[in-house]
Amino acid sequence: MLVIAAAGNTSGNTSDPTQGSGPTYPAAWELEAAPACVACPAGAACPLVYSVGGVDGADNPLANARPLARPQLTAPAFAVPGIKAVAGVDTVVGPFTGTSVAAAAVSAAAAMVWLQNGAADPRQVMAGLYSTGVDLGVAADFCASASCPSIHRIALCSALQAGGLANLVCDPPAAGMGDNASATAFQSDIASLASVSFDGLSLTGTVTACGDPVFVDAAATAVTAVSACPLEQLPTDLRNVAIDPQPGPDPCPACHAAVNEKSDPIILELLINEELRSAVYAQVLTLLGDAGNVVARYDLAEATGGIAMTAGEAYEVVLAGNGLEYKVGYTTMMVEWLDATERTTKLSQLIVSTP
Repeated sequence: MLVIAAAGNTSGNTSDPTQGSGPTYPAAWELEAAPACVACPAGAACPLVYSVGGVDGADNPLANARPLARPQLTAPAFAVPGIKAVAGVDTVVGPFTGTSVAAAAVSAAAAMVWLQNGAADPRQVMAGLYSTGVDLGVAADFCASASCPSIHRIALCSALQAGGLANLVCDPPAAGMGDNASATAFQSDIASLASVSFDGLSLTGTVTACGDPVFVDAAATAVTAVSACPLEQLPTDLRNVAIDPQPGPDPCPACHAAVNEKSDPIILELLINEELRSAVYAQVLTLLGDAGNVVARYDLAEATGGIAMTAGEAYEVVLAGNGLEYKVGYTTMMVEWLDATERTTKLSQLIVSTP
């Protein structure tokens, strides 16, 4: 079995010690070795799971990346559109930013590579993805080995080429040489995505039920077959160990700020988290310098008229840049939110793009 897990995202404020650092579970189990019954060549690492991180188009860490949580394998995961079937019709949704996006991409790539060589074991599949990936020249924060190698961005074409499809012509972008999505052209770029498909091999097979649950209630006297392996089958005394820590409820995990060189104006694209149970109110936009010092603060409550922003909706806010230059005058943008239902203030770190 090959298990791929997202390294995890922050809830926005990486300076808050309560957010924690390092990978979330189950990705953190990459530090654990697979059982002894798994054949592993001498000197090779055979982790229990394979963790995946995300980068933007220019191979920078995502703004919502957790501190000390970059694994050795990564994939583009910035402003990625998705497709969702709504009443039988494919609809473009998103964009999404985070390590879950990267995990989905790597899982699909691993499936295609494995299809080329069904005799390979999980370690060989993942080793192939790593060896054919683009070296980003930065050491991973954690791994199953004694010393961690550099981070590689997967290159699907190169992996398939090495796996037997020799006729493929591959030219993946070199480290740091890709492009981020343009905020102004993004919607038109993804409008036709539903008609785009990969002209390659497809996977076929039967999805079977799990049968007996993997975990059952500690007080259960009998185990009956179920059609899946739901999380609810995990005993209460094990649940926290298995799934914590997890990212908090960030109101806007993939919010963007489009700025020009002199940041005049600043255009905020606020994509409110679909999983929020209550509306939130934008309060303050803070610009921070390299040392975490506050450069400027904007009254978003005034700029937005104090409107309630609801789950799944997108909002655009235009602010005067006041001549502040991105990466010189400031390097980070934070939005403070008020959740009136929970009576709490929450933070989101914006993803900045320079169209």
